[in-house]
Amino acid sequence: HKGGWSGIALHALDGDPTKDQDVFEAKMEKTPALKFAPTMERIIDSLPAEKRRVRILRLAPGRHIFWHSDFWHSVDTKLMRLHVPIVTNSRVGFQISHKDCIWQPGELWYGDFTFPHRLQNAGDADRVHLVIDLITNDALRAMFPERLLNQRELRSRARAQCLRMLKGWSHVFATDRRLHAAREQRA
Repeated sequence: HKGGWSGIALHALDGDPTKDQDVFEAKMEKTPALKFAPTMERIIDSLPAEKRRVRILRLAPGRHIFWHSDFWHSVDTKLMRLHVPIVTNSRVGFQISHKDCIWQPGELWYGDFTFPHRLQNAGDADRVHLVIDLITNDALRAMFPERLLNQRELRSRARAQCLRMLKGWSHVFATDRRLHAAREQRA
């Protein structure tokens, strides 16, 4: 991304809101910021899994997050990501792979973020989500349709193809950006 992305950590390494990374061996704890959000705390606590990184993330108007993938955020892996939109607008473009995700405030959503995804806020208001990373377990999987859980191998093949395409796309456009930057330095 090129700026416009910010957040508040509600669960972080050792409860320190300045440590916004997830290290699997480390202990994740509630941060002092969660004291100001008791409803969010109840929502987070109600989920039947160990909480990892939990944040309120904001994307400012006119900003975007480029195509990327997160390697551990899937019902198929050890870490799952859930979203609760808080503030959004009709000009937010959010895609996971080929699928447009139109998520409304107050809804609880799962996304398989091991697939390439991107986000654009073309509106004039912030886009704010509660983003919850959880250790995947049987209680969480029980919340999903059996049909989805049974398609793990299909997702694995599709994911591999999508990631190959993303790698090629990123190489082409990253090369273009490097060439452009080099031209600007010479000018």
